[in-house]
Amino acid sequence: MTLKVRVPILSSDNEKAHIGKVFVETGQQVKSGDSLCSVETDKVIFELAAYVDGVVEKIFTKEGDYKKEYAALMSITPLTELSTDEKEELQSSDVAIPFSSAQECVITHALKEQGNIDIIAPDLSELGRNFLNIYVKEGSTVEQGDLLCDIETDDEVFDIFAKHRGVICKFNKMPNDTICSGELLVTMYQESKKTINTTAEQVQKPQGTSDSPQEPKSRSIEEICAKVNVQAELDAQSNNPEQTNFEETAKDLMPQERSEQPDILSEVSTAQPYTDTEVTTNTPQVSSSIKPFLCGMLFATGLFALFSYLY
Repeated sequence: MTLKVRVPILSSDNEKAHIGKVFVETGQQVKSGDSLCSVETDKVIFELAAYVDGVVEKIFTKEGDYKKEYAALMSITPLTELSTDEKEELQSSDVAIPFSSAQECVITHALKEQGNIDIIAPDLSELGRNFLNIYVKEGSTVEQGDLLCDIETDDEVFDIFAKHRGVICKFNKMPNDTICSGELLVTMYQESKKTINTTAEQVQKPQGTSDSPQEPKSRSIEEICAKVNVQAELDAQSNNPEQTNFEETAKDLMPQERSEQPDILSEVSTAQPYTDTEVTTNTPQVSSSIKPFLCGMLFATGLFALFSYLY
């Protein structure tokens, strides 16, 4: 098992990093923390250090090169086998640790033969030995941009990243296998975002729940029927000849809630009839003491008009 020393994450202003100086050579033994090379960007210069005690196996860069983010610069073989705690510590520092055998990365899962995306090897040199390093297990879910595996040659490393979010179905090549150009490396099952979200909702939401809000009820019909069935079973076990009537029992078990709506029919029957008196009560009324006076005035006016006409 070898560990790759890679270009760290760069800022959005830098697409590539400049390799300043390389402090080690192939075959050189290093200790954890020893400087391996310097990396320069527009704003900062820093040195990459060895993760573990080991031997520099290969160097994939030289001074003056420009490398993309996460590009492999060199590989180191640890002097001793890493413990589980050491592997977890390295992984927490974003160090990719390859699997050393097929037993570590091959598992049985439901989507093993359901792959709908094929990932094949790029064009490789046929002169040297090209072998595969695997970093994820079958059946694991990966995000776009995750490192799946790499093909290591004598002077270069070809990183294979996930182009889509999905599930790793099956590796057709195992760790340290020799790889040729165009060979099928791994198959993936790609899920749409809608399918993934729906599945997550189904997992989080308990079965039988509805998306629409339900009005609170004191007792549901299912509870009432269940109690009725229990009562019927108890009656049957006790050989009680009197059978419980379902409708009466259900009626007894139903909560007695007083209706808040008024009785429209009773209100209509008790309402007062509509009469002309009610309408005329709002009109102005003439006092009874003024009526004779008005009548006299009208009579006198009529007589005056008559005499005026005759004479």
